[in-house]
Amino acid sequence: MVVSNVLSVENAVEALEHGDIVAIGRTALVEPEFSKKIKENRIKEIDTNVYDINKLSLPEKLVERFLMENTPLPPLPGIEKIRENIKK
Repeated sequence: MVVSNVLSVENAVEALEHGDIVAIGRTALVEPEFSKKIKENRIKEIDTNVYDINKLSLPEKLVERFLMENTPLPPLPGIEKIRENIKK
């Protein structure tokens, strides 16, 4: 099983060269249909960045953790831009 920084289709393909199973934790948060879109050859429709964290269907407390400065959670792609917009 390959785990860590699988944030795109290219990362997933490369990871499959090293294992039979690929974990897509953060990727699944950003794009819940990641695997389905690959299977259906809809790769161009895959979101790889967070544009609106409220559309991710995450629990409120988890959203707060992702948005806090110096969070212990690994960063979601695009989260910095959301933090900047909140500060404005």
